[in-house]
Amino acid sequence: MTGMCPFCKEAVELKKTAKEGDLVVCKACGTELEIVSLKPVELDWPLDDYDEDEDYDYEDDDYDDDYDDWEDDD
Repeated sequence: MTGMCPFCKEAVELKKTAKEGDLVVCKACGTELEIVSLKPVELDWPLDDYDEDEDYDYEDDDYDDDYDDWEDDD
């Protein structure tokens, strides 16, 4: 089974045990790709599962809610 690298357009060989969600590397250009579909074979750049808000602790930020009390030194 083969797919096409979306970056360099070369054929990428998939193992017989490949399944959707697996990561493969294009041997021609070294790009890491995710198997999006097997019928038909579709490869794409993997999505980053990191949620920007997931690890952010809003209580620890330096934002001052009392901005009305800010004094201008001029």
